Amino acid sequence: AEYSIFEVVQRWIAPDGKTTTVARLRGMSLFYYDLWNEYSDMEVRKNGEFRAYDINPVCTYPRQRFIPEVKRNGFKGDYHNILPYDL
Repeated sequence: AEYSIFEVVQRWIAPDGKTTTVARLRGMSLFYYDLWNEYSDMEVRKNGEFRAYDINPVCTYPRQRFIPEVKRNGFKGDYHNILPYDL
């Protein structure tokens, strides 16, 4: 077996709560919403009403950085089974 991993979505959250999504292009399909164009560039993408880039992360980058306001409010890195963008 051979495993490979490539990044498809980044979610940037500002102190005022506004978010920006940086992601690869998604393929359009009636049955699948997680078809990623591996060779597309990571660019700012519109999330829109379908919330196409709100995916359930299988794994997250181990070294994450958090704004001081989040740390001040008691966040210590455990998401408690809540999706990161919902938390």
